[in-house]
Amino acid sequence: MPSRKRSKRTLFLADERCVAHSMSPEDAKSLESWVALSREMVELARAEEWDQLAQRESIRQQQIRLFFKEAVPAADAAQVKASIDQVLAMDETVQQLAEHARDVAARSMGELKRGSQAVKAYTA
Repeated sequence: MPSRKRSKRTLFLADERCVAHSMSPEDAKSLESWVALSREMVELARAEEWDQLAQRESIRQQQIRLFFKEAVPAADAAQVKASIDQVLAMDETVQQLAEHARDVAARSMGELKRGSQAVKAYTA
């Protein structure tokens, strides 16, 4: 990823001059990508597509690492925080769905084991 260039624009408010930063288009796309990948991960978890979910998570993790190689300007912090909060909320949903699927699989394995033991007892 190329180095991020932060654009600046000058605002004039009541005869005062202040400089405001606006997030670069590349950074904004990165944030949007994290959120989009997280939404996709929720849908994949609902569909129990765990391999595809793991692939998306790996891609998202790489993007996040690249983004944070440079410090985030204070002016962008609120926008970055909002995206992170969305991602964390969706991660919580994915985790809950994964835990439920794990519990269902564990119950199924237990039932198979009990069935296998019953067959062994019957044929012995």
